[in-house]
Amino acid sequence: MDRSKVEAKLAEISVFIEEAEKAAYARGFQDALDKVAAEQQGVIDKLMALTRQINEAIRSHNEANSAELILSRTPKVETKQEPREGSDQARVLVDIKGHPGTRGFEIVKRLEGQVHERTIRTSIHRLKMRKAISKQGDKWFPATMISESSRGGQTLDASSNPSGGMAERPNAADSKSVGGP
Repeated sequence: MDRSKVEAKLAEISVFIEEAEKAAYARGFQDALDKVAAEQQGVIDKLMALTRQINEAIRSHNEANSAELILSRTPKVETKQEPREGSDQARVLVDIKGHPGTRGFEIVKRLEGQVHERTIRTSIHRLKMRKAISKQGDKWFPATMISESSRGGQTLDASSNPSGGMAERPNAADSKSVGGP
């Protein structure tokens, strides 16, 4: 054989080998991509199953702990409207009954020196939660005045009082029940 023919055959073989290597590399690369895609799909399937389980657990929890269900299981606690005699809350309530339609800062001014400001504000909040007092606008009223007003008694705000002053008490019985006017 001639040297040039041998070299030509070697060149053909080299090209064939390079093409075979490129094809093998491409097949291996595609196989790796397919394997990664299959693994990703497996992870996605597991995540979807876990998501369904979590959503079902949340739904079950929400049904078991719905506000209506919790309230139906919660025993009803009757709170008394009147605080203990001589307590800070009682002082605040007496002040509100003595000055219906008063604002919070006015209560603080009147009880200054007897009760700390923070205690007065806490007492107002607690009396409101006990439904012993009620707020209309920015003014506080005893609950007995509110309930009597809703039954057709006196009005509670100064704007509807013909004399232009604060609303009067509906009756004298209120002042006797808490210790004075």
